[in-house]
Amino acid sequence: MEKRFKTLRGFLAGKERDEDTYFAYSATVRIFGDITNMDEISTELGLQPTDSHRKRERRGPRSAGYRHDM
Repeated sequence: MEKRFKTLRGFLAGKERDEDTYFAYSATVRIFGDITNMDEISTELGLQPTDSHRKRERRGPRSAGYRHDM
């Protein structure tokens, strides 16, 4: 019977490690539109944004302005 491996590392080594498999999860929430109070959204969700911008702000001096608050 052919030996089966769960991971590429196990296949290359010829044996699997004796440890539990670890899974990591992530999620992304994007809220955009005409937002009057961004701080209120952060307070309600209990989260701080990793990035945010206001309508018409520019990414750089030659960039067009953003079309939405986010």
